Amino acid sequence: MNIDIDQLLEKWADARNTAAALEKKMDNYKKIMKQYLIRNNITKYENDFFKVKQSIQNRSIIHKKDVPKEIWDQFAKSKDIEFITLTEKKSKSRQQQQL
Repeated sequence: MNIDIDQLLEKWADARNTAAALEKKMDNYKKIMKQYLIRNNITKYENDFFKVKQSIQNRSIIHKKDVPKEIWDQFAKSKDIEFITLTEKKSKSRQQQQL
């Protein structure tokens, strides 16, 4: 197998830059949706094609493995992580509706 590594690295860098730009767009869309949810005092939104759900996940972590319970209870830190998920409904196709 003959691979042009320089070309591969260029393609990889281009893909990474494209992914970063799309990630930035997605973060902006999430931010706008979060503002909408807050403004309307709701945690879910649904239309014919999509479902959006806002949730918060709590995680407790400690860096040391296999510690006694009293150590865990004393030193573990909890962190709330917010999620906004978008689910495309499979029951109706957007392409069919647009025709």
